[in-house]
Amino acid sequence: MLTIFILSIIFLLLLIQIFKNSWSETFISSFWIFTLFYTLSYPIKYLFIVFYDINYIARIKPEKEYLDLALIYSFCFWLLIYFFYILAYIGPKNFRFFSFIKKKLDNKKLKKKNISFFIKFILLIMVCISFYNFFILLEGNNFKFSLAFIDNEQNEARVGNGPKFILYSLYLYSLFIFLFILGKSSKKFTAIFIFFILITAFLSMVLMGSRRPLFIVFYALLIAIYLYKQKLIYKYFLAIFPLLIIFLAPIAQVLRYSFNDLLKTKTLNINYEFFITSITSTFEGIEHLANYLSTASFKQILFGVDQGLSWLFNLGFAIIPRFLWQSKPYLYGSVAQQEFIYPFMYESGPGQSTLPTGIVVDSMFGFGIFLIIIFAFIYSRIFFFIDFTLFKNNPKPSFSLLISAILYINIFNIVRGGTSIISSLIIVSALSILIYYLNRIKLK
Repeated sequence: MLTIFILSIIFLLLLIQIFKNSWSETFISSFWIFTLFYTLSYPIKYLFIVFYDINYIARIKPEKEYLDLALIYSFCFWLLIYFFYILAYIGPKNFRFFSFIKKKLDNKKLKKKNISFFIKFILLIMVCISFYNFFILLEGNNFKFSLAFIDNEQNEARVGNGPKFILYSLYLYSLFIFLFILGKSSKKFTAIFIFFILITAFLSMVLMGSRRPLFIVFYALLIAIYLYKQKLIYKYFLAIFPLLIIFLAPIAQVLRYSFNDLLKTKTLNINYEFFITSITSTFEGIEHLANYLSTASFKQILFGVDQGLSWLFNLGFAIIPRFLWQSKPYLYGSVAQQEFIYPFMYESGPGQSTLPTGIVVDSMFGFGIFLIIIFAFIYSRIFFFIDFTLFKNNPKPSFSLLISAILYINIFNIVRGGTSIISSLIIVSALSILIYYLNRIKLK
């Protein structure tokens, strides 16, 4: 079977890497974390689709012939990334090149200073803004820890009031800036700050119906602890954490949908079928690629669908408020890709669920299958830059550390959505630059 052959090749290459380095060194590598999520989203998800009668959010089961084709396409894409990633390690020029990029990001003038009270206040205000918005949702929900938006309400709210949803993410941006730009602070402030972050992340999960907020917070904290402490035990935790996500996914599914019932029954109703459903709904990819191949014409597969328009929105157009751009389309970026594959989800307005179409569809949606080679090269260099910045030198709080850490934390989202991560990266980078320079102001 083709799937077993693909998994065997990946496993063999993984073993070679483990013997060459060590299991912990291999498992903290951004490329192998990417490979873990890729394997779950494509070849293993293929097995689930073929052998289990799983549920589909888009209500379309891919045809077998297109599933087979999607499996081949996705594996070729992974092989290309692996090939370019290995090439990046050949020769010292690569290290000099990435060292040059790092120096450009971390301008010599940007020397670290202690965090002023003013900046601490700003960071807490950012967290409080997110908390206040979640509290309003909780109040409107009669203080029930359940979804604040039912069915299509959240997507309709995003379309009608998109900028407000940025406020819901301010606490995460504040956390990233605190950990990777500003560095260490007093233990008392750090404890209070992290406490409010965790509460806000929990509210985000149960009210917005997302499994990722708490995972992102814990992952960011774990990365920061390892980078600044450099102890072997933290390295082991960091290596194991992505594997834990597989088993924590069903628990997160219960928390985000049935937390009130959990409080009443005090039991986690997780059986084998629920576990399989949670895994398959968490790791999406091959089904969207298969449905894309069945929907797109031969010309669109070769030369693309929108000639890069969705990428432009992912690169920053999506951030522009609608009151400044009144003709801004309602379906753009990754949502436009979803609408192309599943148009029936948009017959009565915004789709009921946001389904990122996966890294492979995203890479070929703009200009077709030929651009996959370029995207594979870009992603391989991104993974190399992450590893170079985080693990190949003694990391210190800096812009390059911020960017690398955010990309590292969001490798799952890269596999799931491709370029859609860029808009968030732009927002947090702009905020970090603003706060960094505010920290340099001497207030009397």
